[in-house]
Amino acid sequence: MKKFLMILGVITLSLTLAGNANAILYTDTFMGLAGTYHQGFGVVEYNWSHQTPSDFEVPWDVVNSAFLDVSVSWIDTYGDDHLIVENVNLLTLNYNSATYNTDIGSLFLTWNNGDTLDATLRILEDERVIGYPEWGGDLILGNMVLRLDYTNVAAPVPEPGTMLLLGSGLVGLAGFGRKKLFKKA
Repeated sequence: MKKFLMILGVITLSLTLAGNANAILYTDTFMGLAGTYHQGFGVVEYNWSHQTPSDFEVPWDVVNSAFLDVSVSWIDTYGDDHLIVENVNLLTLNYNSATYNTDIGSLFLTWNNGDTLDATLRILEDERVIGYPEWGGDLILGNMVLRLDYTNVAAPVPEPGTMLLLGSGLVGLAGFGRKKLFKKA
């Protein structure tokens, strides 16, 4: 009985290790707005989308981290400019040049395979700086980068080697059991 349990344990361990999950790093850079320059008054919106990996699917995959980086220059001081991702107002932008690094991991709690990540930068251009009217309230956009680190834990498809290992283990168990049966008789 001990040998049988030992063999069964080895087979179980082998199958468990064969289906081990791997962490995947994914980056999608949107450059379509890079260099966009806006000067003037009123509300301006810039919309863009990021592709997600074709094998990324929640709840099967585990999101280790997800960040959206937005590079902008000359954001105003009033705190009325916003980054909106999937209709969630995530970040209020402040003055000067910066890359805003926003944690968006919570947005992936409900996700459909193949969905894009939709983002909006909403800017209210309404101020002028005395003495520098050409720079007051201006906006210069850079790149938008989605960085996703996830673990793909979808049920793995058995590989031929795994099936061969399982089959040989079962044949060995059958032979072992048959040998014991003939010894008793």
